[in-house]
Amino acid sequence: MLWALSHDLRTPITAIRLRAELIEDDASRQRLLASVEEMERLTEQALSLARAGASEEARSTVDLAEIARTLCGELQDMGVNATADAPQAVMAECGPSELARAMRNLAENAAKYGGGGVMRVYRSTANEVVVEVSDDGPGVAPDQLGKLAAPFFRADDARSEANGAGLGLAIAQAIAEAHGGRLVLENRVPRGFSAKLVLPG
Repeated sequence: MLWALSHDLRTPITAIRLRAELIEDDASRQRLLASVEEMERLTEQALSLARAGASEEARSTVDLAEIARTLCGELQDMGVNATADAPQAVMAECGPSELARAMRNLAENAAKYGGGGVMRVYRSTANEVVVEVSDDGPGVAPDQLGKLAAPFFRADDARSEANGAGLGLAIAQAIAEAHGGRLVLENRVPRGFSAKLVLPG
């Protein structure tokens, strides 16, 4: 239902955009187009959530450390404060594009709410593959940690999502679970936040 609604909204949103661009008053046109862009962003996020974990992308063995370095380099070029700390190869069988989407969501989340994120890729003592994005931001109220990955949930503190539907972590969690893994969210001590994609080794 989420996919169908989001997909069907694309047509009226496009029609509204075309009409908005015909408005002669520049200030009114820009205000309306900004609202249309927000609608488009929310629709695309909802579509991403509906598709998350259901991709038909072929699984292959890839180096997640290399993906992290490439992804963070691309984000930096876009002005997003994301740094990779992944010097050693860490191989994992996955849907590369799907997992890269989840990694991007975590990096953008850390940059937006924590001022910048560091992405580490490593194997845990249990031989699980871990992609961890940490920041030095304000963290999240302890009673909200368990709700953060719920679709459409917005924390009410400094990490609240002023723009967007609150779907980034939900998408990352769906992708992790589709790979037999999990998303682990926790506050750091004394300050900061950590988001981990933990995948079977």
